[in-house]
Amino acid sequence: MLLICAALALAPKSPSYLIVNGLVIGRFENRGWHSVEGAAEVKRPIRFNEMRFGPSRLTWTAKGLLKGDPNMVLYAEGDPRPDGPWFSGTVGYPRPVSAVSNAGSVYSGVVRAFLRKNGITSEARITRAVSVDLDGDGTREVILEARNRDNLLDEGMGHKSGDYSLILLRSLRGGRVVETPLFFDHPSKSESMNMMDKLQGIGDLDGDGVMEIVASSAYYEGASATLFRYRRGRLTKLVEFGDGV
Repeated sequence: MLLICAALALAPKSPSYLIVNGLVIGRFENRGWHSVEGAAEVKRPIRFNEMRFGPSRLTWTAKGLLKGDPNMVLYAEGDPRPDGPWFSGTVGYPRPVSAVSNAGSVYSGVVRAFLRKNGITSEARITRAVSVDLDGDGTREVILEARNRDNLLDEGMGHKSGDYSLILLRSLRGGRVVETPLFFDHPSKSESMNMMDKLQGIGDLDGDGVMEIVASSAYYEGASATLFRYRRGRLTKLVEFGDGV
């Protein structure tokens, strides 16, 4: 009996997959995050759990993971296929994620100052603001999503003067406030191609007590998403993947 239990404990677990907008971004396997580039198709049903900004009981079952053309990336197959993010493992919330109520005042000034520092004079227009202790150190971080308008992609490869899209992490490091952009796109950076950056979800996906961040960036005829970890003052990209022309 002991030998059977030991064998089960040592047996490799099935990977858990993270998907955004139907695209498989990465997999968690053997206690680490891995890219899915070049991975084989998975021809079996997989149940995914919703990942947003708090506990959810919503689930979705994919028929499997199939390679799509032209870049041989993995897509979750199923109809309807929800936007996500969705995770086939457990999504934990060891600490609450709260909407920031004063996004229209204090944090508008934060975004405005960041934009001015980068030569952008457009309105500081916050579209989402949340507060959460990501790494469990007792200090709450603030994540701000902002853009000057919601129809950034309407011009295709074109843009308008003053366009920008931003996801900004505001944290306390060594007793001082530090502002780190997860995504920051504007015409002077990406030439003629606009980006629509979105904060998609927050949650502990690997059970280590640290809550990861999922953010996406859509552009003309393509999109990508990234999984970030913030711990001890350091922001790390765990996996990222995209598809498009």
